[in-house]
Amino acid sequence: VLFIALFYLTAQSAQRAGVAATSVASKMSLVLTVLFAVAFLGERPAPLGWAGIGLALVAVPVASFGRGAPGARGVWLLPAMLFLGNAAIDITINTVQRELLTQGTEALFPTLVFAVAGAIGIIALGARGEIRSLLQPKAIIGGLVLGSMNYASLYFLVSTLSRSGMASSSVFPLLNIGVILFSTALGILLFGDRPHRIQTAGIALAVIAMGLILAA
Repeated sequence: VLFIALFYLTAQSAQRAGVAATSVASKMSLVLTVLFAVAFLGERPAPLGWAGIGLALVAVPVASFGRGAPGARGVWLLPAMLFLGNAAIDITINTVQRELLTQGTEALFPTLVFAVAGAIGIIALGARGEIRSLLQPKAIIGGLVLGSMNYASLYFLVSTLSRSGMASSSVFPLLNIGVILFSTALGILLFGDRPHRIQTAGIALAVIAMGLILAA
């Protein structure tokens, strides 16, 4: 349910708060993931790691500043909800991988997650009378492409947490640095979503924060 809700929320946030702010809010959820790893999984970041976490807490609202039409409601709320929702997903994945999965069941976990998400999506479309939209060629092709990419990303995340030998407090920053840079560049090139100076500073702070956490 959370996966489907976040897909919808991401689309709404990208339209109203901007692609860059949406990306940063989603990926900087690693702050809560790192804090969870420290508090409940026994990981201990170095001082640089703590500095990165503190800087990240500043970067998210700064990067989200001023997006959307003047007076638009919920512009700040949407990135904040993404921040919390993505953290919940990352924490769940981290905990499941650590406590429940083995190398023999790593592929089963993403299969189960997306099977349940797909079933819920079909039920929701049926309830809205839109089930026929699934039979359209563009829906089939788009679903296969998007589904394959999401399955692969979840599978490789679980595998990295399991086999890399790195603490999760380092894995999540490493994975998210590239995603933030790529999605921000994509927003500029494809959608003309050019961040203003304050947002650019927030994005820069986010990258610095991730670098500090990774270097710790």
